[in-house]
Amino acid sequence: MSRVRQRTTNIAGDWTVEDNISLTPKAPLSVLVGITSAIIVQENIKRKGLIIINSSGNTVSLGLGVEATLYKGITLYPGGTFNMAEEDFYAGAIYAIAGAIDSLLSIQEFS
Repeated sequence: MSRVRQRTTNIAGDWTVEDNISLTPKAPLSVLVGITSAIIVQENIKRKGLIIINSSGNTVSLGLGVEATLYKGITLYPGGTFNMAEEDFYAGAIYAIAGAIDSLLSIQEFS
């Protein structure tokens, strides 16, 4: 288990930093994505963070809670990274579609 910093604001609107979020990494995943939208990360109400890296040479698009459509929404080009943290948090299922079959994604989820 590791600690990360959480940003909060006080009444005056000033940023403060608190070390109060504990993250537990799940086992890292490698997922092959194809030309049909499919779930790559299941819904997880305990999710506190997620990193998805496009390890392939193809374009991959993500859909949050809906089927992914290539080149729409969150699109990762080769080597691209999607990092979800407390500012853009989503706990639902995540779908992916690629421009070619056998496009590799590397995934690290935290709860």
